[in-house]
Amino acid sequence: MTTAPPSTQARPAPARPPAPMDPRIRARRIAVKRAEGRRRLKVLTAVLGTVVVVAAALGLVRTPLLAVRHVEVQGADHTAMAQVIAAAGLQGHRLMFDVHPGALDRRLVDALPWVASASVSRRWPATVEIRLEERTPIATVAAAGGQSALVDASGRILAAGPSPASAAPTLLAISGLAPAGAPGTWIGPGQQAQAALVVAGALPAPVRARMTQLSVTKGGEVDAVLASGTTVLIGAPTDLPEKLLALSTLLDRIDQKGVATIDVRVPDAPVLTHG
Repeated sequence: MTTAPPSTQARPAPARPPAPMDPRIRARRIAVKRAEGRRRLKVLTAVLGTVVVVAAALGLVRTPLLAVRHVEVQGADHTAMAQVIAAAGLQGHRLMFDVHPGALDRRLVDALPWVASASVSRRWPATVEIRLEERTPIATVAAAGGQSALVDASGRILAAGPSPASAAPTLLAISGLAPAGAPGTWIGPGQQAQAALVVAGALPAPVRARMTQLSVTKGGEVDAVLASGTTVLIGAPTDLPEKLLALSTLLDRIDQKGVATIDVRVPDAPVLTHG
């Protein structure tokens, strides 16, 4: 039986105990850790505080106490207040923070036929103010079903019905156009509609007061009928200031009795025809 020789591998030296830490270094490390802990606590406290404030603010602005309670409308002479409120979406308990004035301005103009411009503002805590500027009708045009419609200078249809012009009997009637659509739409487009609108919008008040009707041909030429029954040939809507000045001068100087037509298509040489 053989015996293994003793191992010649060196045994590891026993571990030395760690050197004692300098008390000053230990104290410094403890102080640094405590400072870091305080900083983390401050950050956490600030974050929690912000969350609480934001949550409180959201809760405040969404409270029913800030719902719209009053709507004040100015300038709605031809538009019912209920229509204005409905078009603005202010029925029920809409919150003040959900009212966006700029967007509502455009929305009211698009939705309400009579409205030319709108200005919406909020008066805290619970009032919305709406100021409207309405359009001015200048003529009546034929509408579907034998009805008639009011139209402004831009061609927008303001109202339609059996007699929408009853409140403004001095308006001109424009004939020769396709039937008007629903209120809020526009007449035309087309050469005829544009010609009629241009002439109607250019008429001086004294001349318009003597007219009862404008008619438009397929070629876009405009004729007018005076209250006396005389027909005025205006032609294309060009040189209107000169044509209307010539017409105004003639109306002030002549006796219209027996005059069948007044032709101002050549404004420097107007022609009267008796019939």
